[in-house]
Amino acid sequence: MAYLPVGRQRRNRKSPRWRRRIFTKPDCPNRSTKILKGFSDLARLNSKISLNIALPIHLLVLKNTLTQIPVLKKEIEPLISKIIKKIYTDLDPLQIIVESIERAISDDALQQSQ
Repeated sequence: MAYLPVGRQRRNRKSPRWRRRIFTKPDCPNRSTKILKGFSDLARLNSKISLNIALPIHLLVLKNTLTQIPVLKKEIEPLISKIIKKIYTDLDPLQIIVESIERAISDDALQQSQ
């Protein structure tokens, strides 16, 4: 391949083979990606919680992210890849955590603190 200036490189218009094999619905990757963009940085939230420096806003962000897991599971359910099927079965929405955060912190707490 000849080297072209940045921004002028040719792009492969075809979907990669792995994508054609994994996804059954053509719009499914786009919807799943949109759902995943709504997920916050779970590693950062986990470290704040484990270091005991999490603020109520961090816990509300965690709750909002965990409530998106059932939506994601619904989207990836029809996919045919073995790896995604394994993720689907292992993905736990952690409903106990969501309920604990809901009991401890109201969604209005963020607005009241500002």
